[in-house]
Amino acid sequence: MTTTREMQDLLAEALGELRNAAQEMFGRTIPAVPLPRPRVFTIAPGVTWPSTERTEAQFLGILVWKHPEERGVGELPYTRYSLTISGPAKIATIVLERCKYQPRLVLRALRRIQAAAAWCRARAEGRRRAAQEILRQQARAEAALEGEIAMRSLAG
Repeated sequence: MTTTREMQDLLAEALGELRNAAQEMFGRTIPAVPLPRPRVFTIAPGVTWPSTERTEAQFLGILVWKHPEERGVGELPYTRYSLTISGPAKIATIVLERCKYQPRLVLRALRRIQAAAAWCRARAEGRRRAAQEILRQQARAEAALEGEIAMRSLAG
C-alpha cells in the first residue's frame, strides 16, 4: 500500500520536472523565437498550470497568463514570477489535499503533471528547431548578398 509520504514525494519529483521543462521552454533562443500559445493543464481541482490566478502562481511559481482586459497595449499575455516560491513539496501537499488522498485521483494528477512537462519539452524543442531554421535561412540570404556584392565589384 502506498503511503501519503510516497505519493507526496512522487508528485514533488514530477512537479520539479515540470518546473525544469517550463524553464527550458521559456529559455532564450538566438535568434528570438516567439513563445507558444498558452495551454492550461488542470492538475487537480482548483490547481492549474500555468496559473490564471496570481495567488496560485506563487505556489506553482512559473508564470501567469493575463486576461486580455488586464494587458496594456503591446504587453505580452503572460507575466513571470520568481520560480518556486514555495517549492514542489508544498505544491505536492496542496495537490494531495485537493485529491483527498485518493490514489486514483493522485495518479490522475501525476499523469497530468507529466503531460504538462512533456508539452513543455515539445514546445522547447520546437522553439530550438525554429531558431535553427531562421539561422539556416539567414545564412542562405547572406551568401546570396555576398554573391551580389562580388558581382557588383567585378562589374564596377
